Amino acid sequence: MTRAAQRTGLVGAFAAGLVAWLAGSGRPRAAEVDPVALLWTAPPACPSSDTVHDQVEKTLGVSLKDLAPVAAVVTVAQGAGSWQAHMTLHSHGQRAERQFEAESCDALAAATVLIVALAAEGANEPPPGQSAARSGATPRTNRENPVVASQAPPVWTASSYVLHVGATFDDGTMPYSFAPGLEASAGRSWDASFWRLRLLGGASYFFTQTGGSGVNDTFLGDYWLLSFAARACATAVLRAWEIGPCVGGEFVYMHGDHVGRTSVGDSQYWLSPLGGLTTAFTIDSRVALFARIEVVFPTTLRTFMGAPNGLSLNAVYTIPPNAIRTVAGVELRFF
Repeated sequence: MTRAAQRTGLVGAFAAGLVAWLAGSGRPRAAEVDPVALLWTAPPACPSSDTVHDQVEKTLGVSLKDLAPVAAVVTVAQGAGSWQAHMTLHSHGQRAERQFEAESCDALAAATVLIVALAAEGANEPPPGQSAARSGATPRTNRENPVVASQAPPVWTASSYVLHVGATFDDGTMPYSFAPGLEASAGRSWDASFWRLRLLGGASYFFTQTGGSGVNDTFLGDYWLLSFAARACATAVLRAWEIGPCVGGEFVYMHGDHVGRTSVGDSQYWLSPLGGLTTAFTIDSRVALFARIEVVFPTTLRTFMGAPNGLSLNAVYTIPPNAIRTVAGVELRFF
């Protein structure tokens, strides 16, 4: 038997013995003995054991004699982009194990406070998926004791505000292949089970480029593009990795100067639905790298008019029926 296994066995035996002693102590001593025993082991960046215990007492706010004896052993560790907690809970003569994770250790502490407080109040403990979700933590399956941590339907809870900044490229809308630009967007994310939903709104600007050839090898002109987009992205969270679809729409304003070798300028605007796939890799709880590829479908095939022959206006460039957009950058999370 390894030292870790011996330590786990001793901790479990201590917790079980403490609950049994508290349960048999009777009401006369209940006022003298704290019925909540909490062994909280976590990295220095997490709330201390005393802080978590104090939060449990504040949450309860009732006389000690009205509480059921509870012992909880919680071990917290930081993984790749998230925090994980393992809890062994002894209450009402039963032993249960829980595993849950969150993007911050504070969220794990809040989930622990809620679960322990509900058990001490003598009420039937809610499914851990509900109690963890209220504090921003996500339940997990216990591999050693394979019991699904949540049998209740997923409950969407606000997770964080997000800001995206990245480099983007257009292939199809602009008359140049892989026209470069910048994208910035912001929004809110929600978590449920292993799913994450983001609602984002932002803008993209594609830089002015000169050159190209059109009808009869005429000079196309200098074009730039500005778009405002709103999208919803739902990703499956696989530890540090996320992947899932995005859908939305954009309003596009595009301007061209020197259209068709002359001083003629022209502007067009339209709406486009869009859809694609996004992925992200979490570096820590507040920073992630993301990438996205989408297809846009202009609802109106606008045409830029110029005077390539110097006589009358003619069609120089018509927006194609679809285009591909790619973007890669950094996601910042604010809790």
